[in-house]
Amino acid sequence: MINELFAEIKDIEISKSKIRTFISAFTIFALFVVVLVFKISGGFRDTTIVLLAIIFMVGMWRPMLLRSFYKITMAGSISFGFFMFKSLLIMIYYLILTPIAVIMRLTGTKGLENGTINKNKISYWVTVDDCDNDPRRVEHPY
Repeated sequence: MINELFAEIKDIEISKSKIRTFISAFTIFALFVVVLVFKISGGFRDTTIVLLAIIFMVGMWRPMLLRSFYKITMAGSISFGFFMFKSLLIMIYYLILTPIAVIMRLTGTKGLENGTINKNKISYWVTVDDCDNDPRRVEHPY
């Protein structure tokens, strides 16, 4: 699992166009956050805007100068996504599926054929009409 994460981080494609796209998105997002934060706090710093403008210009004219920043940021986002996905699956399991199973067990619902299990039955397979089992029907399904 961790090896897959490291392999994905190692395979990050670094090209001028990828870095330019990343820097464009990064500066737009950072500018939005800066304006929002400073609007809420009441103060506004021109130096932050100037720094973002410098990062944007360097990223557009000499994108390979920012390749280490790109690689570190992308590795961080891949790692964050990897662990957040696992955490989300765990939360879904324990917060949604487990309570449903506990409620079904407390109420005695089994989930098969109106909650009853027929021990004499070999299978719960639902049979269909013979016309549906005709192999010619899959030749032209539409």
